[in-house]
Amino acid sequence: MVAALELIQQLSARDPVRTDVQFQALTALHQLSLASADGNSRFPLAAIPGCTEGLAKLLTSPDVHVQSLAAMTLGNLADEGMAGRLLVGASPGMLHSLVALLYSKHADVQAAAAGALRNLAKDSANVRPIADGSLERIVWMLEHGSSDVVKVNAAGLFANLATYNSTYADMRSITALVALQHSNNKEVVQTAQISLDTLAFRSRRVQVERLYAVKRSNSMRALAHALSKILPGGESLWARFLGEIVAVIEALALVLCCLVLLVIWVIAQTLAQPPRRVYHLSGPH
Repeated sequence: MVAALELIQQLSARDPVRTDVQFQALTALHQLSLASADGNSRFPLAAIPGCTEGLAKLLTSPDVHVQSLAAMTLGNLADEGMAGRLLVGASPGMLHSLVALLYSKHADVQAAAAGALRNLAKDSANVRPIADGSLERIVWMLEHGSSDVVKVNAAGLFANLATYNSTYADMRSITALVALQHSNNKEVVQTAQISLDTLAFRSRRVQVERLYAVKRSNSMRALAHALSKILPGGESLWARFLGEIVAVIEALALVLCCLVLLVIWVIAQTLAQPPRRVYHLSGPH
C-alpha cells in the first residue's frame, strides 16, 4: 500500500520535467490494478485516497497514451467488485471524462474508455449518467469501430446499459449487433451473441426485432441461434436440432456450388476447344 501511495502522489506531478516520472508511475499503477482486478491484492486500489481522483485528471491529458493507460487502469479498478465500481463512479467528473473519450479519434483511447465504462455500467447507479451522453456514439462504434477491441467493448457496454433499460435497444443497435456476428474475430462474435442473448432474455420486443434483423442479414446460423433462445425447451434441445439443420443446409449449398462450378468449367473447356476439321475422302471419278 505504501508503494501505491507513492505512485499516486507522482501522478499529480505538475512539473513538465517530471512527465516521464508521471508516466512511469501510471504504468506501475496499471500493473498493480491488473493484480487488484484479479483478486490478488489484499487492499483495493480504488479505496486508496487520491487514486481515482488522480487517474480522473489524467483522462484529460493531451497525451493519448496517458489517456488510454489511465482509462484502462480505471477499468481494472472498476472490475474489483461493487465497491470498486462505486468508488470509481463516484469520483467527480469521472463518468463525463470517460464518455468524452469515446469521441476520441484514436482507437486505443476509444477501446480503453469503452472498457472502463463497460465495467462501471454493471452498477445501476452509473447507467443513466453513462447512457445520457453516449448511446449514439456506442452504436456508431458498433457499426464503424476501427478495431475489434473497440467493437467488443462497445458491445459489452451497450448490453450492460440495456440490461437495466431495454428501451435503449432499438432496431439500429440490434441490427449492428447482429452484423457483428459475421465478424472474423471470435471474441467479437461471442460478445455480440452474448449481448443479444442478454437483451432478448430481458425483452420480448428485442426477440422479435432480433429475428427481423437476422432475417435481413441472411444468416442461417444466426437465425438458428436466435430461434433457439425463444422456442420452448430452451437452448439445449433446439440449439442442437436447429444447428444440425443449418449444418446440413450449408453442406448441401456447398455441394451445389461445387456442381455449378464444375458444369461451368466443363462448358468453358468445351467452348475453348478448336472445331474439328472433317476430311472427305473422294474416290476416283
